Amino acid sequence: MTFFLLLLMVFAVLSLLTDKLITAFVYLSVFSLLCSICYLLYQAPDVAIAEAVIGSTIATVLYLVALKKYKIFRVYYTSKVKYIKKFSWMADERSRLEAALQKFAKEKELEVDMIFTTDTLEQIQLHYSYDLIIESEDETIRINGEKSNYHYDEIIEYLNKNFKTIKSVRYACLTSSEGDGT
Repeated sequence: MTFFLLLLMVFAVLSLLTDKLITAFVYLSVFSLLCSICYLLYQAPDVAIAEAVIGSTIATVLYLVALKKYKIFRVYYTSKVKYIKKFSWMADERSRLEAALQKFAKEKELEVDMIFTTDTLEQIQLHYSYDLIIESEDETIRINGEKSNYHYDEIIEYLNKNFKTIKSVRYACLTSSEGDGT
């Protein structure tokens, strides 16, 4: 019994400390399951059933509906270099830029979906849904986005204030394409 009570505390704290809503949702679901087990061990099957139905089922459905409305900020990072770890400057800049994007997203209650690819800008525009496309070439990073995406101006302003380590950054406003750009 003590083991389950300790697990309850661990999952409660983990759900509070995580930065991602999806992870917090998983921790809360496990927490609810552990509560049901504890109620059973305390010989309260009616409460255990109520916890299982309300805490695990109804709450799960509500979380799923809320998470569906949660906005994911999709960023494509493209480079002609396949193995970026070989070039220390590019690897350092990419990790700093990724950290800056994560911080921006956290402030705006977004979740960054960073996709690393060797596809060209045109291929990404035609075939994928994106919010931002970052091109890395030599010692230049180009950040591309569509004006229709209201986060584009915010991210440019944020990066200009908080990300000054790039030797050369260029910003480009893309025209709408077959990707929905939202």
